[in-house]
Amino acid sequence: SSFNNADLPLFDTSRLYDLRYHFVDDEGIPYKNTEYVAYLNDYKVVHGKTDSDGFTQIFYSDKPDQVKIHLIQHSENNEDRR
Repeated sequence: SSFNNADLPLFDTSRLYDLRYHFVDDEGIPYKNTEYVAYLNDYKVVHGKTDSDGFTQIFYSDKPDQVKIHLIQHSENNEDRR
């Protein structure tokens, strides 16, 4: 059997960074299941929710500083985090 390069997946060099954010408070308690808004460099806006450990989804970018994220905190959710 011969090896064919066309069968290999292409690496997208324009997206060099996998960015994932971890939100915790001053005591190290994660902001679990907390809504956020992510502003991407290409003017896309992504709404999401942190997971049970306080992590966002993974964002792909060609520079590490191209995602700005704001947590949306509802007062009733603050006690649910603990």
